[in-house]
Amino acid sequence: MAGKEFHFNGIQAILTDIGVDFEQANMIASASQAVDDFIDEKLIVFDDGKLFYPVVTAHKSLDLDNMDSRDASNIWMPFHFYPNENGVCEPDTPNVTKLIKFVKDQISDGHCSDIEKNLYVGILLHILVDTYTHQNFMGLYCRHNDISSLDDKDSIGIGFLADALPAIGHGEALTYPDDMWRRWGYKNSKDDEQERDNKTIFHSITRKIPEYLNELGIKNDGMDETKAKKYKPIFEMEKNHEKEFDKITQSNVPEGTDLSYKHWKDLTLRSVQSKENTYIKKDSDTFESSEWFLFQKTAKDIRSFFKDKIFPELTIKTKIY
Repeated sequence: MAGKEFHFNGIQAILTDIGVDFEQANMIASASQAVDDFIDEKLIVFDDGKLFYPVVTAHKSLDLDNMDSRDASNIWMPFHFYPNENGVCEPDTPNVTKLIKFVKDQISDGHCSDIEKNLYVGILLHILVDTYTHQNFMGLYCRHNDISSLDDKDSIGIGFLADALPAIGHGEALTYPDDMWRRWGYKNSKDDEQERDNKTIFHSITRKIPEYLNELGIKNDGMDETKAKKYKPIFEMEKNHEKEFDKITQSNVPEGTDLSYKHWKDLTLRSVQSKENTYIKKDSDTFESSEWFLFQKTAKDIRSFFKDKIFPELTIKTKIY
């Protein structure tokens, strides 16, 4: 998970920088971040007695459910570690191409609302960004993800904590794959040395996003090297990323525009304080056309595509714990 700093603020900045309308950019970026935020598995009870099971697209880092192998096909592989044919997360593989085509078909079939189109694109961008940052790890609790000698190249890191964490995804690599500024290295499960310069990876992502949008049929102005250079200093910073990305967004939109991440659940539901996990729909007439409801529909569609078309074709060559 590259973190809100990039999945929301960075995506929003890049989209507005390449000419995407702000309202659309904000919704796409909010959907991108929502993939990390839809973690509530509790059954929702509405005040009229109706029930609703929310779709979950992530768990908290230390959630014991992370070690449940069923979450490989439900959460980690489809949304955070999109796999190549051997189950290893990798960008721009044939499986990624199939996913992009699926989303393009969904948003081009004439039966999809503008909101749904933006949600599909936002979820897709989250997945695509993670294929770069999480490459060479697997969305399984397995031997492949066992690493050693985790090393921060520029400072005294906290790699000594890695052995205490389970080998799910990049768990043993801590947050190192998602830290934009970090240069780091490790030994993989085969004891091969691996080195990463995240600044270079995020720069590649920035250049790639307009290309992905073109594949989806979304017109944009592109990201040439001159325009992309202004992102490099942000990737070198250890903090203040949100502020710096928002400066770019602010330069592309009218003064006073609300740049904030939209918490759709709070906009759609009001909790009943006296009853745990009981909610009132703020507007029953628009509930099923709300971003909160439709995000879960589009996420479920993407998950179903993965489980039906990608997961059955994988060949896993590692020990699964």
